[in-house]
Amino acid sequence: ERLVCRLVDLGIQPGNILVLSAPSLNEEMLDVTYGPERIRLNDVTRRYAEVAMEVARQRGCQCGDLFGMFEGAVGRGVQPFSDGLHLNERGEEMVYGVVERFVEGRVDPQWPIPDWKGLT
Repeated sequence: ERLVCRLVDLGIQPGNILVLSAPSLNEEMLDVTYGPERIRLNDVTRRYAEVAMEVARQRGCQCGDLFGMFEGAVGRGVQPFSDGLHLNERGEEMVYGVVERFVEGRVDPQWPIPDWKGLT
């Protein structure tokens, strides 16, 4: 919330601020990769995501619900993680898509948005 307030204090309109939630985890993959005594859980991550989305709504910012998007993707068999926590190329593409849609609505169409693969 302090980050959003700071941006608004700097003169950025709340509608031009994109708040992204934390993505969900793939707990099964985490168990295989790191063992069952992991410290990261979807229940905790979900609470962080819900707070981020609530702050965005209360402050009039745009929301990017990565938690819901990634949880849904895993449920459909799409694997956006390399190890259950860190994003693989598919996960990066999903985040980029959210940010790209947000930026496209705010940038002069004459300014091309570069292909993310060309930025590496």
